Amino acid sequence: MQAELDSRYAFKGGLPFENFQQWYDWQYEKLKEKILSDPAFSLTAKVELKHSSKDGKTCLRHAGEGVCVFDSNGLTYTGTEDGEEVNLFFARESFYRLLFGAGEDFEIYVGKEIYYFVPEEKRECVKWYAASCIFGELREKEEVK
Repeated sequence: MQAELDSRYAFKGGLPFENFQQWYDWQYEKLKEKILSDPAFSLTAKVELKHSSKDGKTCLRHAGEGVCVFDSNGLTYTGTEDGEEVNLFFARESFYRLLFGAGEDFEIYVGKEIYYFVPEEKRECVKWYAASCIFGELREKEEVK
């Protein structure tokens, strides 16, 4: 059976799993297989960069646009930030997991600043989170050896 996940995280065209958790677990294992089979695995997405508002009157503001690449080394953002060209790198050791808002963004906190990355395909935010979990698991196994 084939189904599509809509922008509200509901299955269209049938229900291939008994519940959402089964679907997530299945996706997680498929992603883990990809990562384990490809040492150069990475995720790439065009994103909008958002930051907290400067005046405190609104929650978030548009801060730029660019591309995020996430691999076992960390997250790289190349694009604009407040009108300046930037190339930001967040080393994998500097964060435990990428946080995410389902269907909204994935996030990194640096001091008091929060980097909200809004990908064009918002349903993939959970994939970025899952990849960060898998990279973390693999790093922990390496540290135990």
